[in-house]
Amino acid sequence: MKNLVIIPAGKNSEHQKWEQDHRDHGFDLCIMNYATPFVFSDRNSQNAKFVMNENGMKFKLMTKFIDQNPSVVEDYDYVLLMDDDISTSPIEIEKLFDVCRSENFDLSQAGLCSGSTYTFMPTVKVKNAKYHLTNMVELMMTSIRKRLYKETIDDIRNSNTHLGRVIE
Repeated sequence: MKNLVIIPAGKNSEHQKWEQDHRDHGFDLCIMNYATPFVFSDRNSQNAKFVMNENGMKFKLMTKFIDQNPSVVEDYDYVLLMDDDISTSPIEIEKLFDVCRSENFDLSQAGLCSGSTYTFMPTVKVKNAKYHLTNMVELMMTSIRKRLYKETIDDIRNSNTHLGRVIE
């Protein structure tokens, strides 16, 4: 099972603080550096499988990356699109992928910690729960299975800021 984490990243991206190396876990990393000419010097950025240096909004950058690397859709079972202000770790990301795989989820997100800024209460983590089901996800840390991604790539490509019908 191959997983990819895509992070549209600026100078203060939280991924630079990861103590563990993403290569020691079950995912590849794609850094979409929108802060050019800034160059990331942390080991996770240096070890990223893909690096794209370009300004733009995250979904436009993501679709451009996929258009330039079409094999990604076939090569990865899950793609996690993660905002750069998410404080997490490779271990926690791998746990999310494990739950997605074991529960056969097409679309998911990690539950938001208490104290996090959220838009919808159902996206907040339920204490002592491995997962809980909702009819929505926050777009700040969205995991999409290959099957759903392939079905919705045109919606994502044509969207400015959201997944459109994916979450309807």
